[in-house]
Amino acid sequence: MGKFAGVGFLQSDIVQRLVIAVAIVVVKYHRTKFVRSPGIELTIWDQPPFGALERDLVKFGYVEPDFAYDIPAFLLSLATLLVGVAALLAVEPEVGKEMIFAGLSALIGNALPRPIMTFTGNLGELVCSRAFSLQQRIVYEM
Repeated sequence: MGKFAGVGFLQSDIVQRLVIAVAIVVVKYHRTKFVRSPGIELTIWDQPPFGALERDLVKFGYVEPDFAYDIPAFLLSLATLLVGVAALLAVEPEVGKEMIFAGLSALIGNALPRPIMTFTGNLGELVCSRAFSLQQRIVYEM
């Protein structure tokens, strides 16, 4: 999106390849760490009241939570914000606004306390995905 929005540092093929290489390294580290971990488990809903909406969700959590599992989402949100700010100042500010909105919604939605994040994390990722689709529409209409 940043390349099509006219962000200067993303116009180079070398930078694009470097971004892809970094993404591959992060994914390899993340998946290797997960495969060597005890895995995930079904979260048991013993804390919310019986009629709570939260009880209707099927939710899994890591057996041993680790910050390393959050690194890919965190990096994607930060990169989206960075490119969004650069696009806001470049040729296509509308794409920049959507990217900033996408990055902030993903960061804020996943940074709230655990009981609230059950809903806001999913909502933040949904808003982020919608903003990405709006960016694509803007780029293809250019």
